Amino acid sequence: MTLSSQTHEVIFEQRSEQFSWKTIWNYNTGIIATKLVQERTCYISTMNRSEMPTFDALVRYAAENKVGLGRPTKKITFVTNGLVSNLGSYGSDVFSMCSGLTTYMAYEVHDSYFIRLQQIQISKSTIPKMIKWEAHISYSAFSSISSAVRMHLSILTAVLLGLVLTPALADYHQQTEISKKISISGGYQIMTINRKWLVASIEQNTNHGYWKTIWNYDTGFMATKVLPERACYISIMNRTEMPSFDGLPQLAADIRNQNHPRTPTKEISFTLMRRTIRDLESYGPDIFSMCRGLSTYVAYEVHGPQFNLGSCLKLDVLQYLALTYCHNDNFV
Repeated sequence: MTLSSQTHEVIFEQRSEQFSWKTIWNYNTGIIATKLVQERTCYISTMNRSEMPTFDALVRYAAENKVGLGRPTKKITFVTNGLVSNLGSYGSDVFSMCSGLTTYMAYEVHDSYFIRLQQIQISKSTIPKMIKWEAHISYSAFSSISSAVRMHLSILTAVLLGLVLTPALADYHQQTEISKKISISGGYQIMTINRKWLVASIEQNTNHGYWKTIWNYDTGFMATKVLPERACYISIMNRTEMPSFDGLPQLAADIRNQNHPRTPTKEISFTLMRRTIRDLESYGPDIFSMCRGLSTYVAYEVHGPQFNLGSCLKLDVLQYLALTYCHNDNFV
């Protein structure tokens, strides 16, 4: 659990191989956003302040480092039926968490309401897509959340044990990493995959220079550091053109078995904006660590022939994807 007294925001998070989730409670805006990692889905709803713990109560539990294991004492049920189109309006933390994921609006309902909906659906020949998400909240420093996702009346239930406020929690979240070294002309590329956090990094060190790119499949952000420019470029991942996270190990194996270098089969072009990024920490610890102390800019993907792009830098990633970063006329 992370609390911010400045923003009145609380973040709960659990990571496990079976089921991972993260929920943000913004007591200033009254918005809740919850991400289910394995479902690659986010849900945004309005806080029910009468059923949820107050911000001050959570601060007190954190300060006292209390741990409780009881059953949940409150339950809030949501039904989702519409996609969120203006994700940026919910703040930088929610945008960072849900960007690149399917994001639904969630509306609070009561159990009797959902039973009536089930009866209506069963009586119709066409069953509309509906998702029911239940959040059971225990008012102790040890939170317990149950999540049930219902699609076309088939039920998937996962019981989540969450968030013990103790230093031992860090020992549980040990990262599992896999590294592959790939020889290329004049040097090598190293790909590192973190299966626990769904983060991949590829770095190249050759006679022509050094660069490193981080792809966060969890948040949907990518960042590229280029030397000797001493600059970082952050953009949203294009999951259609980029390799899937699960496909990266096989991609590296295929490249190592190649007798001759090959030209990338895909290319993504970006234009760099003059606006520098100030809230670097919101993009995660990996990107923050890589880009800290460097000039960091926003990169926007462009398509088709572009005029006045200026000078461009093309990076060949794993002989599969070319990342092209271009300075437009307004970039200084």
